[in-house]
Amino acid sequence: MAIIKQLSPDEYSDYRKKALQEKEEEEKRRKMFKQTEGINMAKTKKKKSKSKKGFGKTRYCKCKICGEEKFTREDVYQARIKKFGSEEKLKKEYVCRECRRKLKENKTK
Repeated sequence: MAIIKQLSPDEYSDYRKKALQEKEEEEKRRKMFKQTEGINMAKTKKKKSKSKKGFGKTRYCKCKICGEEKFTREDVYQARIKKFGSEEKLKKEYVCRECRRKLKENKTK
């Protein structure tokens, strides 16, 4: 069985004030959320209207030293294929910029 405490008029008015304040704060939060949601929707609509040229496909090259995959745009990937000669050769022999720099530093010392 639950025990119910009788509130004095002062306690009741304090409780009621707190409840009203919490309700007002909740309404403010909801208004702010709706406003930010509207702003975010407007931003996404603007982003969709812009066309992105040349960034449709991304490819990756895996470094043979550190094993990290580096993502590149399609045009950069095609330039690397031309440099290495073939796609298979690129996948076998690709070394990322950080590893090339470290190798160069080790050779000069």
